[in-house]
Amino acid sequence: MPTEADPIVDKWYRRLDDGTEFKVTSLDEDEATFEMQYIDGDVNVEDLDTWYEWDVKSIVAPDGWTGSSDDDLAVSDADMDDEEWTESLEDLRSKEIEDDWRDEEEE
Repeated sequence: MPTEADPIVDKWYRRLDDGTEFKVTSLDEDEATFEMQYIDGDVNVEDLDTWYEWDVKSIVAPDGWTGSSDDDLAVSDADMDDEEWTESLEDLRSKEIEDDWRDEEEE
């Protein structure tokens, strides 16, 4: 049975015909489109006519969904300066050296 409810941004839905789960990430009423993101991160834009043809059910966010998107990552990356990037890499290298040293000591 086609849905009569409007899509709501930041809500998760399941299509009852094929089980596809997605989150509505934006709605453009001027263009009569909505953007949805699947759990694997893929993004798709559909027209609202298609939405109203689907039989959808509102659901809770699927297990394993972190809530991050490429936009979230881009903002956090932009906030980091060169020193923070280098510092993280140096910490990783130190840990690798320490782990190697412990492995040799155990033998």
